[in-house]
Amino acid sequence: MILGPGPRIICLNFVDIHYHGCPHAEAGELCHTKPRDGTSQCHRYLVGFVLRRAKPLIVAVTPVRGDESKSDAIERLFDHVAALPFTVAGLLADHGFYNDASIKRLDAVAPVALPIIRRGKQMAEKLDTTVSYWTEYVMYKGSERELHFPLAVCVSYKQGNRGKHGLLVRAYVACDLADVRRKKSKLSTSTAQPSRQPSGRCAKRVRVRIQLIRPFGCCSSS
Repeated sequence: MILGPGPRIICLNFVDIHYHGCPHAEAGELCHTKPRDGTSQCHRYLVGFVLRRAKPLIVAVTPVRGDESKSDAIERLFDHVAALPFTVAGLLADHGFYNDASIKRLDAVAPVALPIIRRGKQMAEKLDTTVSYWTEYVMYKGSERELHFPLAVCVSYKQGNRGKHGLLVRAYVACDLADVRRKKSKLSTSTAQPSRQPSGRCAKRVRVRIQLIRPFGCCSSS
């Protein structure tokens, strides 16, 4: 076997393949994304993979229709994952999963980390900092969809990034990462308490690097 029975962290990503033609059978087959090469139409796939020897190894994939919700595609992918000979220790996802339905569904499976989408006054206030810290964020505050989740705010230096200077502030949904830390997963490159100085390491795509310190509990809705 390529992968043993031990627990694995699964990375999730939406892959868009731009398409200039017409639907094969019905319009719902195609999704819409950022325009490229003169078209915004695409075939979309949800891919689950693990990192083996620093390289992605795809373990599950499912097509995504334009007339279905992302949570439906997640459900279908996890049906495939459930048949795999290992347990899921954690989930790393991209910003395409940043919505209440996806966060709840992912958190029901395993501890999850994913980058936030910067928008709104509340998020701007959270990111107005020069030090890394943990806090709580409320999505859709005051509505029936209100969702509370732990937020990891990571600060790093831009120094060395094409001559840029100053601070780079990123934030991540970080649900139930205490379990990941106890299992000694590779989700983080550091389990030390954060200093009061800006961290020199932060996340880059699927290699999310966040300091795991006294995280909140699982996501919960009010």
